[in-house]
Amino acid sequence: MLLLLFFFFLKLVNVICVCFSLLVQMGGLREFYRSSPEIVLAALCVLIVYLFNKMEKKLMREREEKEEAMRKEEEKKEKAMREKEIKQAVMDALNEKGIR
Repeated sequence: MLLLLFFFFLKLVNVICVCFSLLVQMGGLREFYRSSPEIVLAALCVLIVYLFNKMEKKLMREREEKEEAMRKEEEKKEKAMREKEIKQAVMDALNEKGIR
């Protein structure tokens, strides 16, 4: 899971850098980039961190949903097992009274 997240992060950085490079080459950010490249790179880093955190939160939410579903399934199994044990105890008690 962590390895998958790492590769996704690398791919995301690659795509953002390519898009940024195209914008700079087209002239959309050329003058601004020439005057203050540190600000543009810092903004790019902030964007990358924001997207990474958003992805991490999404993965955490999915994992919590899976854990909740598994917990509910386990509770259903335990409830079914208790009901089965109760039915068996009742049947044993009825059989015991019927024999005596």
